[in-house]
Amino acid sequence: MCYAATPSTSMEDLNLLKAFNIKVKPPRGPQIKGLWHPPSTGWTKCNCDDAYKHDDLPTGCDGIFRNQSGNFIFAFADFGYLAIFLLDRICGGH
Repeated sequence: MCYAATPSTSMEDLNLLKAFNIKVKPPRGPQIKGLWHPPSTGWTKCNCDDAYKHDDLPTGCDGIFRNQSGNFIFAFADFGYLAIFLLDRICGGH
């Protein structure tokens, strides 16, 4: 009997496949073409995102700061109640 190796999200499964020298090539994600536009000269741009389910934790947020050349300056990520506060303050909430 022969079994085909398929991609898995389980680290135990991946480690087992690696122990038997089985190579797994996960499928590629969708290509997203450049939607980012740089800020004006002298400005820094922060792109933020969040994820939550109403009245349920964990809640998460992240963001990245870049200059007008697109160079990395700073990034953050957090989850829980603090994430709600961070996203609200950084992205201009009230």
